Amino acid sequence: MNTELYQLFQALHGQLEAVDAKLIFRNHTSKIYQSIQHDNNILSMDIPAETEIDFEIPEGEMSHHCFETIEDICQTTAPNSILEIGFRRGNSALMWLINSSATLMSLDIDDFSVKSVQLLESQFPNRFRYFQCDSKSFKSEETFDLIFIDGDHSFEGIESDVKMSLQLNPKYLVFDDYFHGDHHQIICNIISQFNLKTIKEYKSHQGQILTKNNNYLRKERNAI
Repeated sequence: MNTELYQLFQALHGQLEAVDAKLIFRNHTSKIYQSIQHDNNILSMDIPAETEIDFEIPEGEMSHHCFETIEDICQTTAPNSILEIGFRRGNSALMWLINSSATLMSLDIDDFSVKSVQLLESQFPNRFRYFQCDSKSFKSEETFDLIFIDGDHSFEGIESDVKMSLQLNPKYLVFDDYFHGDHHQIICNIISQFNLKTIKEYKSHQGQILTKNNNYLRKERNAI
């Protein structure tokens, strides 16, 4: 990727107008998808910052229309560390990195996203890490301010991810696909089961919901 774009990515947080960030994001993710489809080397590609590229979002990937949602969540929660369950091709990971100064650890059970991982590692050094693993077996001595849950969407899968997440003492949990089909009721049941506090619902793409860990609230009386 060219030097100018690299510098833009480094300066995105707090130094570029939102419209510029969105434009670069759309161009950037478009190239990721094109690279994967055509087996090109994305790391050597130049991305025209002045031209918006329209592209189709693969199934299961978070749409660039969620950019404002992720931006709002980051402004609301001000995370220093984020854990993402479900990386796929890195669309949501890029949005978390652009909209915050947090470190991001992404997990995914599949390994088809090597090029996206390489690109994010190169563009966000010391901020992005990726682990190929089943979230059910993931263990860490680290804690995370915010955990984004977008992996197995079955009741058992989400329940397992929440149980694992709560062991890491996050302040916030964000669920993707909140308004998507049967997922809505499953997520509502999970939120009730674990006594999570709903902060805000978002209707971008398939919907997201920001919740707070009430067990963490006992430590942070002045939090939202």
